[in-house]
This record gives sequence, C-alpha cells and structure tokens, in this order.
Amino acid sequence: MLDGLLADAERLAGEIALSEAPGDEVRTARMRCGFTQTELAPDLDVRRETLSRIEQGHATPTLPVVARFARVITLARHVREEAARLEKRQRIPNPRAFIHRGQGLGLDHETTEAVAQRALTAYDAKRRQLLESIGDTEAPS
Repeated sequence: MLDGLLADAERLAGEIALSEAPGDEVRTARMRCGFTQTELAPDLDVRRETLSRIEQGHATPTLPVVARFARVITLARHVREEAARLEKRQRIPNPRAFIHRGQGLGLDHETTEAVAQRALTAYDAKRRQLLESIGDTEAPS
C-alpha cells in the first residue's frame, strides 16, 4: 500500500514539476481535494500568499514544496478513497487510522492527522452535496 502511495506522490510531483503551468496543476489538485489555500499552506510550510502566487503563476514552486504538496495531496486522495470504501461497509473512518500512511509518505503526525481530518470533512461535504442534488432531481411521487 505504501509503495503505491509513494508512486502516486512521485507521479504527481513529476507532473507538476514538468508542467508548463505548475500553478494550474497545484490549484486543480487542491480544489479537487476540497482544500482552501488557507488550510493547505501550513501543510506545505508556506504562507497562504505564497501558495496564491504559485497558483496564479506569479511564482514557481520549489522542488521541496512540489514534493511536499504531492505527498499531502496523495494522502488526501487516499483518505477520500478509503472513506468511500468504508462507507460501502457502513463503517466510519478515523483520521488517526491514516498516521502510518502519512508517515510512510514522510509527513509528520500532526500534518497527517490534519490532512486526514480535512479530507474526511471535504469528502462528507461533497457526498452530502451529491445526495442533495440527486434528491432535487427526483420526480415527486
């Protein structure tokens, strides 16, 4: 499992580093995870303003920032996928259950737990939004 996560993080980092518009890649990945710049910036050890400048194309991310971003986003994606799997089995994920995977990605305990909690919150919000939209489109009986 950890090898797969590391490979995913390396792939994402490579895509960003080789992109002609790395800021667009960063913004897209961040938004897909449901994170705000304010939430994500501390996990990358950058200020929100720096993240904003990267996303706008006014600053190029350093390789360490790209690598850390890829690890954080990979963990967030994994948490959301695991939440979906557990939901099918009618189980509730615990953010602390992802500590080992975060550590395997080189993230500290505090960052891992914060990312996992935010990813679960974003997953739940998206899930509720989708369920509400389905309910809005159903024809009345």
